[in-house]
Amino acid sequence: MRDLSEVESKIGYAFRDRSLLETALTHASYVNEHGGESYERLEFLGDSVLNFVVAEALYRNTGDDEGKLTVLRARTVSKEPLSIAVQKLGLTAYLRTGAGAGNDTVSEKAVSDLFEAIVGAIYVDSGSLEPCKRFVFAHLEGGGRPDYKTQLQVLVQKRYKSVPVYESEATEHGFRSVVLIEGQSCGAGEGARKKDAEQAAARQALGRWQK
Repeated sequence: MRDLSEVESKIGYAFRDRSLLETALTHASYVNEHGGESYERLEFLGDSVLNFVVAEALYRNTGDDEGKLTVLRARTVSKEPLSIAVQKLGLTAYLRTGAGAGNDTVSEKAVSDLFEAIVGAIYVDSGSLEPCKRFVFAHLEGGGRPDYKTQLQVLVQKRYKSVPVYESEATEHGFRSVVLIEGQSCGAGEGARKKDAEQAAARQALGRWQK
């Protein structure tokens, strides 16, 4: 297995107990050959945590009825988006599998289970939903993440009859954005992607306005 610090950097969370992360990256086929514990228990817990995080975000950030919320949640936490998130993060390269199940042939379900196992590991290690939410909102498309840019734009248009302006620059680890309102810097943020940095800047600006 590669250096676990590389995985921590990718997922944006540093474990106090790295054995949890190691377990989250261990497929049952590896355990069958070498012993130990697979990610299945963490995946079981992570599935429930993920469903709650997405359900709460959809509830708070949409006005949809129960039926639409159920459909959106099911679509968001299905195998395909979870697998895409894991592949984008490059986490399959760190997955421990048995000799008969190389990383190139790991099933889509196993890859999506890896996302849930990491969520479970983060929750157990931190004892809190907040770092789980940060991981999910940062890496899962359609995860019900709060749209801070839209919220800020509505407030600015109402108060100043104008729109926020974002200035972004590339950094060593992604992007840094500053949001300007009426020419004044009101918030800054960083993220792996430009749009993530802009969301972080908008969130800081909203926080200052709401104090």
